[in-house]
Amino acid sequence: MKKIKNQNGSITLFVLISCLFFITFLTSMFILSAVKRQSQIQYSQKTEEIYESGNQGEIYQEYFGEGAVPIYTKEQLDKICSGEQIPIKEEGGKIYTFSSNSVYILKNDISFEYNGIWQLPNYFGETGRIEGQDKQIIVKDTSKTDEVYYYYLKDNNYKFPLRKKEYGAMWQMVLYQNNKAGTILFEGEEEALNYNSTDKYSTLWQLEKYRREDGKFEFLLEYGGISGYNRWKQTSNPCTTLEKVENYEPVEVSWTAGGFYGLGKSSSGSCLLDGQVGDTWWYSVGTYSSYHNGAPGPYDDVITETLLWVGISN
Repeated sequence: MKKIKNQNGSITLFVLISCLFFITFLTSMFILSAVKRQSQIQYSQKTEEIYESGNQGEIYQEYFGEGAVPIYTKEQLDKICSGEQIPIKEEGGKIYTFSSNSVYILKNDISFEYNGIWQLPNYFGETGRIEGQDKQIIVKDTSKTDEVYYYYLKDNNYKFPLRKKEYGAMWQMVLYQNNKAGTILFEGEEEALNYNSTDKYSTLWQLEKYRREDGKFEFLLEYGGISGYNRWKQTSNPCTTLEKVENYEPVEVSWTAGGFYGLGKSSSGSCLLDGQVGDTWWYSVGTYSSYHNGAPGPYDDVITETLLWVGISN
């Protein structure tokens, strides 16, 4: 009989504890629900006040970002011009429209790997562009062993790398031209020395700052669509030395047909520089005139794309 009483007492205690726990749980849930309900009421009142005041713009600004679209990550970079509305947590979760006419601001240095030369989207609208604010996109080309491309985006929507590591050296682009079958040309020497656009670009006016301590420049000349390249050294500044190349020193030269002995200022009147100074304008760089729906590249080759690099320290 005593054993049964002890068992009844244990059951009663368990039931009381269970009831107490259940009551505590219900009370907590009620309090949480009440707090949430109060927050909803306050937010509803705030929203109602905004609408009643006629200042609906406050609601829009709270959820939607205005102005330029900030880019912090590679995932956001991939969404450029997609037309999607995307929340950006770095901006407090505000939603931005990634349209083709948006202005995009690069907020961080972004690094990633890509198989080949990565390019920015080429379907911006008339007013769309991307700006860098001194930030850069660094792309490691996994198709080659040592290539790293640096895309600088401060003032324009570039579609080509402005700096790269290749052939065991670091190179700075000083001229790029895509003449598009002879239709995109520099308008003269002034433009070929200093211009900034997608299809023609030059910073040759500041070439002297890349002169090495031994007094030499090291150049890399490439033409799109043609295999090979010419890499060499010279002491004369090709932009200021007419019909003359001083101390030409080949490093690795793919094209020699017709004679190539470095770059000098062209006397042809058709381009800024060429590799046959005082003669024809083969190996042209920075063309003002069209030649057979292109420009003279290596001897007997008509090219549409020219890339001139100068060596810089790593």
